[in-house]
Amino acid sequence: GGIGIGGIGGIGDDDDDDDVAKATSDAEPWGDPRYLVLHGRRLLWWHGERDLDVGRSPGGQLLLQGHSGLTDPSPTDLAACSTSAAHLLLAIFGQTTDGAPLRWTVMLHSKEDKANLAAAVQAAVRTRLK
Repeated sequence: GGIGIGGIGGIGDDDDDDDVAKATSDAEPWGDPRYLVLHGRRLLWWHGERDLDVGRSPGGQLLLQGHSGLTDPSPTDLAACSTSAAHLLLAIFGQTTDGAPLRWTVMLHSKEDKANLAAAVQAAVRTRLK
């Protein structure tokens, strides 16, 4: 099973790979909404719930293995969003499938969504492979 977070505000990352969409739209600094799923220790995103339903591959993934968990959003993340939305940011770090460090900052729709995702990530990290 997994936890689905429908329609998050967007994903920002500090990785230079192109496999994760960067949030660069002028109209919406956090990019297009994504559909996020935490499945075991894999955090996956799709462009929408329909992409997941029809079996498309995820647009990106972050593995909660090795050095992984939650951290504070970076000053760059905070500067890219309004002060009224900063409390909805959650920064998650882990690694790519190749073992390279990766950090995503996600903007959730509500404090409840943020708390639920944070709790799920923390639970996944506690059960990670050593």
